Amino acid sequence: MNIQNLKLKVKQISLDKKAQQALAAAAGGAAALLSLYLWLLWLPLSGQIAAEHKNLSDVDAKIARATQEAQKKHRLDLELALLNQAAAEASQRLPQNEDIPAVLVSVSDLAEEYHVQLQSFASQKAIGRGFFNEIDFSVSIQGTYNDIGRFFAALSLQERIFNAADAAYGAPNTAGLIPAHFTLIAYQYKG
Repeated sequence: MNIQNLKLKVKQISLDKKAQQALAAAAGGAAALLSLYLWLLWLPLSGQIAAEHKNLSDVDAKIARATQEAQKKHRLDLELALLNQAAAEASQRLPQNEDIPAVLVSVSDLAEEYHVQLQSFASQKAIGRGFFNEIDFSVSIQGTYNDIGRFFAALSLQERIFNAADAAYGAPNTAGLIPAHFTLIAYQYKG
């Protein structure tokens, strides 16, 4: 079949008045149904779909922000734990109270461990130095020269910060023990 034959057949189709009215009514009805479908179903539903899509995008953005905040919180929690640990260690090295009995126990334990006799231990007035106080103790000990040296070395390695100043040594006695007097300085955080 070629194109000319097709044109002839199309020209030969003729509709009577009633058929033309029926065809026009059917076309009009289809157009009316299509318009109803668009206005009553398609447009409202497409608007709702667009609104839900925007809501979903907003929720996704909020989830992304919350995830970032959760990661920040986790990092901050870890950092806080490290800072708390560092603060606890610093508090042991530089306590907030004088705690004279703890100082006496530390010094007497070291004296016993290094075979040094603790003869006197007296606290003096605390001196303010910026963010901390220096608490001085007048200490008299007796021991061999090497034992006293090891005692001072161990004193400097204690967890709490101690300092020895103004050390004075006397003449050894008949047993070879040397009397020594020094000022022990302990530190207290004012915080």
